Amino acid sequence: MSNIFSEVETLRRKGKVHTRLILLVYGLIVLALAMAAIISYNIAFKGTNSPSVIALIAIGFVLGRYLFARINVVDWDERKEMVKIGRMDILGFIVLVAYIAFDFILKYFLNGLYGDPVGVFLLAAVFGTFIGRIAGLVSEVHRVFKESK
Repeated sequence: MSNIFSEVETLRRKGKVHTRLILLVYGLIVLALAMAAIISYNIAFKGTNSPSVIALIAIGFVLGRYLFARINVVDWDERKEMVKIGRMDILGFIVLVAYIAFDFILKYFLNGLYGDPVGVFLLAAVFGTFIGRIAGLVSEVHRVFKESK
């Protein structure tokens, strides 16, 4: 898989990957890093159950890689001779905002009804989904470029 990432990076440097696709992948990476920081903080300082978090990340990864990576259609643009994405989605940003709203509601309106880890568990599944989507998009770029040759 690492050779696919390096190959896609080479394609990006050669200008064979559309800017919107690059921005989508980088946006997902930034959001995933923010989620990873929140999850790590909760494991390190709030005692969240790490095996449960790891299991939810794994489940999210599988869903993201094989189900949600298909949200964006990756195609070859014959005219521009580059890999392009069908549409730019804002799902990642919506999910992050929804998580913050969910966490706020849990802490301030449903105080004590659910434990603190519920939000972290939800975020762990979403984090896994984002990582899976990134892997799926990069694999699709690789596949589309290989088929275009």
